[in-house]
Amino acid sequence: MCKNNIEKAAKKAGAVSADWDTESKMLTVKYNSSSTNAAKIQQGIAAVGYDTRDFKAADEAYDKLHACCKYERVKKETQPSAAVKKEKADCCSKEGEGKVAKEGGEKSCCSEAH
Repeated sequence: MCKNNIEKAAKKAGAVSADWDTESKMLTVKYNSSSTNAAKIQQGIAAVGYDTRDFKAADEAYDKLHACCKYERVKKETQPSAAVKKEKADCCSKEGEGKVAKEGGEKSCCSEAH
């Protein structure tokens, strides 16, 4: 069932052929790069509930999978947003050794998460 779902989703996203190896948990696809790409195929697979190398399926989609198709999901560490990264970079480039006034005293923004 899982093999069929994954292969069908890959083909729907533009793969000419798709073969899911249940033992290795690897998908081999062939596609025409003028009509799709690896990201679109992975997004299509994630849309039906399966995490891929680059895309995590929405919890709602994963929850709809048949019990036999569920697996232990790898939790990805969240990356700070671009705004947080810029704020931290701006702070660290200011004078005062990256110290900013925070509630409860002065803290270093270069060594602590915002």
